[in-house]
Amino acid sequence: MNLSQLELFSPILQDHKDTTSTKVDTTIDKTKVVAKEIFYRYVECFQSPQNFFDIKTKRGKGNTQETETKYKKYVPSILDGMNLHWKEATSQDKCDYRISVNDSVSSVDDENFIKERTCIYKSEYEEVDLKNSLLGLEFKKSGGAFCFNDTIPHEDILYIMIRPLQKSGSITLWDGKDVFNGLRKKWQDNYNSGRSKILLDEYLYRVDELNDLAGASARNRPNHTVSNKQIRSGASPLADYLLKWDSNYNITEKTIT
Repeated sequence: MNLSQLELFSPILQDHKDTTSTKVDTTIDKTKVVAKEIFYRYVECFQSPQNFFDIKTKRGKGNTQETETKYKKYVPSILDGMNLHWKEATSQDKCDYRISVNDSVSSVDDENFIKERTCIYKSEYEEVDLKNSLLGLEFKKSGGAFCFNDTIPHEDILYIMIRPLQKSGSITLWDGKDVFNGLRKKWQDNYNSGRSKILLDEYLYRVDELNDLAGASARNRPNHTVSNKQIRSGASPLADYLLKWDSNYNITEKTIT
């Protein structure tokens, strides 16, 4: 698929929006349809090596937050251009954007939309239809492993992961369960090699148990990292974009799937 074919996804999204059926369509994961449209519009903002150089983090205090602002600055106009109702979360929340894909929601102040956002904030994911009503979208950027501060990748959140390297840049849309399984594989490898004495699932169970005992004043807030290779070892992305260039910054490859 080349960049000239991006417009093909707009009819897919429009057809889905125009449905008059009141039944929930269990055959289509609506959040993924919308997430792919967001992804393809987002990669249009990264058509040159300079676009990737601009979001590389420079060493120094506070530069991580500055870089995050740079690679997320395109998102609001994309969401507004798709006529979506959305809210950006604070830095400590579970995902960067909570986006309504429910046709009955008419504004960010819609009662149901507010309720769904609150459930995500409280980690009450089972109370939200994360296939047909609310899209949780998180952006991650790293030249190495992707870091999850104070949280664990969640299977019902979708991730757009950006990798700005020296002679290439990539942007990938991942299903949350694949990101989590990549982290699980990392722990399994560490366990098999003797570097760890516990697997991820047991660790998470123990952390939850300790947090319940300790209360809010002493909650464990772990940081985890997972590499692109670890995620890809057991899954294929929902969408993928790759740009390569030579030493003179001439583009040598551009692919999107």
